[in-house]
Amino acid sequence: MVEQIGVANYKAEDAEQSFLNHFYGAEAIRLPYAYNGNQAIKKRSPKVWAGIAKELRVVHYTMVKPFLARDYAEVKLKDMDQHTLKQTKLKGGIYEEEVLWWRDMWQDARRTYGDQLDRCQIPSLRR
Repeated sequence: MVEQIGVANYKAEDAEQSFLNHFYGAEAIRLPYAYNGNQAIKKRSPKVWAGIAKELRVVHYTMVKPFLARDYAEVKLKDMDQHTLKQTKLKGGIYEEEVLWWRDMWQDARRTYGDQLDRCQIPSLRR
């Protein structure tokens, strides 16, 4: 992998996933949708998404990222709750429910690990 990453032909905006797809090609085994619920499915086929939504174990936030700003900038932890509410409106609100799922998990993690999160943050993100 290390030898090929510098010469591989893949879409840089798709980051490591694109390289992995390129590297493994046809050998890759796709996970069932329950373990790779890519938001794009919801846009492409709302009926399929509705059918798998209750079984989802992992949501791949490819269309709206609750945890990043539009320019992919990090969001300060103290601003995350408000930020995720803003993110629910993106793309016409189609991903509101999924963004709120993420927000619920964030709030639970914050309640459980808040002190540890505060201690390990980059100082500029604390404020």
